[in-house]
Amino acid sequence: MKKFLVPFIVLLFCCTLSHAGGIYKCIDDEGNIKYTTTPGPGCKLLSGSVEKDSSPQLPTKKATEPTSRSRPSEENPIFRERILYPIKWGMSVDSFKSSYLRADEVTKSMSTGYSKEYFQDLGLPFYGHISNAGFRFGEQGLEHIIISYLFRTKDRRLYQSDILNISKQILQKLIQAYGKPTYSYPWNGQMFNYMWLGSITYVQFAWDGGDSWGVQFRSMELDPQIKILMKHLKGG
Repeated sequence: MKKFLVPFIVLLFCCTLSHAGGIYKCIDDEGNIKYTTTPGPGCKLLSGSVEKDSSPQLPTKKATEPTSRSRPSEENPIFRERILYPIKWGMSVDSFKSSYLRADEVTKSMSTGYSKEYFQDLGLPFYGHISNAGFRFGEQGLEHIIISYLFRTKDRRLYQSDILNISKQILQKLIQAYGKPTYSYPWNGQMFNYMWLGSITYVQFAWDGGDSWGVQFRSMELDPQIKILMKHLKGG
């Protein structure tokens, strides 16, 4: 009996639609389609029969736009920070200057022993706090980005408790962007260190309890120091 009941219900449903005074195709906020005889928001009056094409259509701009969580991977799979979207490892200095969103703020600085050229962006807001950003270029282009947070706000100097509280906020944002750290070393009274080992980019957020506090990004392929670090991590 049950095998005959389902076709009967379907036939009854179709007959009800065909004899209705008006058939409405309604699309909800999630793009789901349903047919009804009762008009409502997002409903369109049909000609009296169900349309064969029932593939979902998103009726609003809000529904068709990607969420903020999916945008980073679509914009640039290397970085999840909007200010760094246009940047790619290995890019030349000229490409960097023409694509970096704050290129007008960038100044050339002294090269280090590991870099061919080094540029700084002083006063970069990064994860809600002011920093000085450094961009290191090697023989094959951009290979290392250093975000150094300042030890004071506009009004006052930051102390250990301030730095730890701010760091908790930054860490949560990094976890939202890059997931759970590959290596986690929470504050032990002297330092903290969190590392994300990606296939393209190495990310590190650390404070040594002294003058070094910030986020670093390294090219897993181009940065000459990353291979030394990887050997150390695998060995340890």
